[in-house]
Amino acid sequence: MAASSDFLAHLYVGTFTGTGFNPTGSFEADGKGIHVFELSADGALAEKSVHEAGYNPTYLCTDPDKQFLYAVNEIHDKDGFILTYAIDQTTGSLSLLSPKVSCRGTACCHVSATRQFVVAANYLSGSVILFRRQPNGLLTDAVSFDKHAQDSGSGVNPGRQEAPHAHQVALTPDGRHVLVPDLGADLLRVYQLLDDPGTLVPATEPPVAFPPGSGPRHLVFDPTTPSRFFIVCELLSFVIPCTFDPETQRVELGVACSSLPADVKVGVGGDSFCAAIRISSDGKNLYVSNRGHNSLTHFRVGNDGALDRKGTTPVGGIPRDFTIVDPFVIVGNQDGGKLVVFKMDETTGSLTAVGEPVACSWPATLLAVQP
Repeated sequence: MAASSDFLAHLYVGTFTGTGFNPTGSFEADGKGIHVFELSADGALAEKSVHEAGYNPTYLCTDPDKQFLYAVNEIHDKDGFILTYAIDQTTGSLSLLSPKVSCRGTACCHVSATRQFVVAANYLSGSVILFRRQPNGLLTDAVSFDKHAQDSGSGVNPGRQEAPHAHQVALTPDGRHVLVPDLGADLLRVYQLLDDPGTLVPATEPPVAFPPGSGPRHLVFDPTTPSRFFIVCELLSFVIPCTFDPETQRVELGVACSSLPADVKVGVGGDSFCAAIRISSDGKNLYVSNRGHNSLTHFRVGNDGALDRKGTTPVGGIPRDFTIVDPFVIVGNQDGGKLVVFKMDETTGSLTAVGEPVACSWPATLLAVQP
């Protein structure tokens, strides 16, 4: 059945289906795979289908043409996988294609795609891997692989930083570079992505050092200023505005801004840990999720990229991930089994809840795909 006239986007929600990990320990989950919802112009969510996706499909992406969806299998005691699905352009439903490919590392936690390649991060084993895409969406065997030195963990937070932990593979807006926040080493690693022969080449500049014990996790580029990005540091719960020069491959760090009130303990033995970071399409409003404080923090972005924290909004559970489909912000409450929808004020960017939470067991990642 075709999408209704007030259709805004398909929302894909990957879930924890087995053992998962929070900053404070492990848990057992029984999610069902990948859920497909329709988001309407009034902010309503309607579930349309559920698709089996192996063990812990905890991160998803599409190719730039939105024909295929790629899902990681985050497995902690053996190598993970990437699964490929064809997307039905009318209903948003998924068709699993074979075969899946090995990530050659444990706890594969993030994936990104260009028209030619798919790149993934292995958190526990501290590595990144590159695959070439075929015309049918399937992936070849790995064409490039880089394992980070296992003694490069910063050790400042011994429970989390005993070794390198690649947490994201973020493509620059021009697709020529991949930025990899390394939570375990307090570094941002930069790679050049060479189309021919298909290789990840470490930048000539050394990896960028972040404040000790900060734990850089995820970043997002400013849609209005391609050289600017914002990176959230999970362990110390702050955001740093940064700039990237693709010609010199240099990263410059700005002034950090905390995502939490001053009385919330962070770091070793902390009470809250950041997770996801997203920015509105006009580049004026930046949001970060706080696990423990269980909230979203709203920052106003200045013309120079400086951040002004405006406040926090309770979300009712542990917000491992969220996504933005202007004017809506959709939050996945991992422990509460709920999706919560908020509406952004078009002037201030403040959030107001819309409707009632929608059931979804163990949401781990949210991906909105708009026509």
